[in-house]
Amino acid sequence: MSRTLEQFAAFNKDAADNKALLPSNGKLYMLVLALGGAKSFASWMADELCFVATNVKGGIAPSSRGRSAL
Repeated sequence: MSRTLEQFAAFNKDAADNKALLPSNGKLYMLVLALGGAKSFASWMADELCFVATNVKGGIAPSSRGRSAL
């Protein structure tokens, strides 16, 4: 279980690395599909990915269950 949760510990370093690479590598030009659940993330996924990609299509899965349903 601890090995599985280690991925979350790397999120801050990943974010810093991605931010540092953006000026030199630029944004992604491929189509990026960003889906969020109606009760979890919603359009936030697409909003966030616009910072790193130029062609983001967003959507919301209306019947999905959010974290509160767990």
